[in-house]
Amino acid sequence: MPERQPVGDAVPAPSRPYVPEYGIPESVEGTLPWEHVVAQMEQSRNYWIVTTKPDGQPHAVPVWGVWVDGTLIFGGGRKRAGRATSP
Repeated sequence: MPERQPVGDAVPAPSRPYVPEYGIPESVEGTLPWEHVVAQMEQSRNYWIVTTKPDGQPHAVPVWGVWVDGTLIFGGGRKRAGRATSP
């Protein structure tokens, strides 16, 4: 699989999750600006990485990481090292 490159200054489009019957508005009015997200990511050192198991159950693990040029670099053990980029 080709390695993803950091996206740098790209700003993702705001959106809301679709969860039927939870009363979440469809409008993006009132969502936080991307600059707020970047500021939080830059200040943090602890992050929660959330994935799903093969049976669909969520799996969350706290990891140490650093936000560099729009990319979250994080590690753990041999089976947990990884990287996540903003869209």
